[in-house]
Amino acid sequence: MSEYTYIIIDESPPMKEDFQDSVDYVLDLIISKLVRGKKKDFISVITVHDKNTSNPMNDRSPDQWQNCVLENPTLYSWDKLEHLMKERLQINHEDVERSEADVPRAIAIALQHIADLEGKKKRKSVKYSILVVSNWLSENSWDGLIEPICSLSLTYDVLIGAIYFPHVKSEEDREVYALYEDNMRSLEKLIPTLRMRNGGNGRISGSFMASFETAKSFIRDVNKEPPKLVSPTPVFRGEIRIFCDINAIDMRDTISSLTSSVDSLKSLLSGYDKAADSASLYFMADGYPLTKKEAYFQTKEIAVIPSDENFNDDDSMVHYKISRIKYVRNHYVYEEENNENSTEDASKEKLVTQIQIKNGYKYGMSIIPATSTIQRQFKTLTHTGIDIISIAERGSIPPWYYKGESVMLFPGKSASTKDVTAFCMFSQALMVTDSIAIARVVQKPGRPVSLAALIPSFVLTEQTKSQIKTEEAASGVKRQHMQIDDDMQPKHYYGLTMVNLFFEDERRFAPFGKLGRVYKQEKDPQVKSSAVKETDMQRDIPTQDMVDVMEQFVEKLDLDRLNDDKPQDFKDESRFVEFNDFDTLPIPWNRGIDKQSTYKSISKVTRRILSQNSPKVHFMQKVVRVIYRYFLEDANGRSSLYDLIENSKKEPISGDARTAFDVLRESLENSTTINGRNMFIPDLYDQAVLESDQDMKSLLKRMQSLYGVEKIESKEKSAQEEINVGKIRPGVAKELASIEQLLGIGGEK
Repeated sequence: MSEYTYIIIDESPPMKEDFQDSVDYVLDLIISKLVRGKKKDFISVITVHDKNTSNPMNDRSPDQWQNCVLENPTLYSWDKLEHLMKERLQINHEDVERSEADVPRAIAIALQHIADLEGKKKRKSVKYSILVVSNWLSENSWDGLIEPICSLSLTYDVLIGAIYFPHVKSEEDREVYALYEDNMRSLEKLIPTLRMRNGGNGRISGSFMASFETAKSFIRDVNKEPPKLVSPTPVFRGEIRIFCDINAIDMRDTISSLTSSVDSLKSLLSGYDKAADSASLYFMADGYPLTKKEAYFQTKEIAVIPSDENFNDDDSMVHYKISRIKYVRNHYVYEEENNENSTEDASKEKLVTQIQIKNGYKYGMSIIPATSTIQRQFKTLTHTGIDIISIAERGSIPPWYYKGESVMLFPGKSASTKDVTAFCMFSQALMVTDSIAIARVVQKPGRPVSLAALIPSFVLTEQTKSQIKTEEAASGVKRQHMQIDDDMQPKHYYGLTMVNLFFEDERRFAPFGKLGRVYKQEKDPQVKSSAVKETDMQRDIPTQDMVDVMEQFVEKLDLDRLNDDKPQDFKDESRFVEFNDFDTLPIPWNRGIDKQSTYKSISKVTRRILSQNSPKVHFMQKVVRVIYRYFLEDANGRSSLYDLIENSKKEPISGDARTAFDVLRESLENSTTINGRNMFIPDLYDQAVLESDQDMKSLLKRMQSLYGVEKIESKEKSAQEEINVGKIRPGVAKELASIEQLLGIGGEK
């Protein structure tokens, strides 16, 4: 999916005090998109009160839309960013003329450019955004523009964001403040109109106003950074089959393929003969990734070559250019004699040609040559499809049997009415009976067979996620799933969540480690303490009192129970799957499942915890952005990024004598911690309600006395001191040093 982002920045004289902050925000915003490396992320910077004029509206109506420059959307690079910073973004101190295009007209110019790109109908594969950065102290004419802006934004589903600098009223600048208030009133009329124009749906509904500090925090704080947008590429397209003996059919085709010709083999791979299993029921379905592991930020090899350009005689510095590498490799393979009885290294430096290299299987100390005939016999023919083996209760499969990434199944895009009906009937039947299906899955022809569970789900889209509740639901009573169709427009969508299961030979659990149990203290006074076995009183087995205290401690840490408005007695929470509705721009936006939903699928605090980003991925991106921004300040049009980084090793190149690492450290300190709190963790400290400190302190004190931590540490310390002075043999102290031994520190090994 392509993204087009239009950034409008005001260069008029009233922006003088806030202009540098605006430029910094624009540069940071573009760099944050550059780091993502998306190949279809186009950016256009529009400058208002520019010294030049270049925009589509001026071409249509000359002398009415002047001093506004719109560059064609392009993929940004280091050179273009340097040009933008050093040459394009400059404050214009000349007075504003009547014929100039102001900020509202610049928004209209961006929308007209989108209309020229799209034509009469918007493409579904393109996302449009317009961000305006201004202190709104200039005179702007909104008359007759709000309705056309809303109309075009609705046609092309454009998100519009307005960044403003709060202005405080004073006696000296009454006229300026009056202009500010007029602009704020117009924005407060425009933004709500945009948000409601499409019934609260689409990207237009995400239009916003935000102060500069708020907008800046969404770039600076890694936890607020939007995750990577993943295109909905299908990973499965095939049939869901019920009562089909697919294992027998696969084995029959595999046996036939061993003696079949290539043409016969192709016909077998095309599918199975349904007439051979006439009792089966089947319908078409498509599968899309529901969860997918994010790849880490990776480096690639590059070529750093001295440049042939000579800029001037005074420049004694050697300049380098960075180029991509295309690999052409030669392989050198040495022959090793296959002597099973020899234990010596029998390798010889004898070159083996590519045509002499074949595959082979290692079997014990021997090698079986894997010719094409042998390799065919190692493969079993499998046909794409999901075959239901059995139906089971939802809670009958332990959670540790689920593995890997999940896939969401829907009726296929080309599915017939029969397929859609059968899919929804099957999903609803599983939902009503509180069941799941265990299935044999082959995602592509010839691929290995996997075992999976199909879990019925209600899929909440952007349109169905937040709907008006019924009176019963509004009063706090959870609705049953049978009631949903009666009071939702549009209806809920049915889906099947497919999660892989482990085969028996993939289980690895064995009786490792020390197994513990709860030691119950005898309450009967007739039972003598000597009757209790000494092994039952080992220190690593907790008593019932200890367990009771720990239960109280765990209950006090249940933030959902303490913070949710309603009691958590819902039984249908796991039935709802929410689409990850977020925007890829770092803007004030509730991301993913953190977006408010009428039908909660996750509790309040847990919802926020599960809405956090991967610290590893976003920390690395943060480092790259800070370093990129640092060296951009010293770009001079001659030196490449490699030149600047290499020169910084010898001496700081910034005016304040700070190295890139000094700036990085300061930026990380400001962005990852606030008052000593780690900001990679969702900011729950000021929002989540905890039990009173006094109750928690009392409970912790009781836990400390029960577990005897201080006594154990004191005993260990005394024993170690006596060993040091030679009063106790090390062997005797071994029994007292179990904690150190378990942790692998101190003590004799």
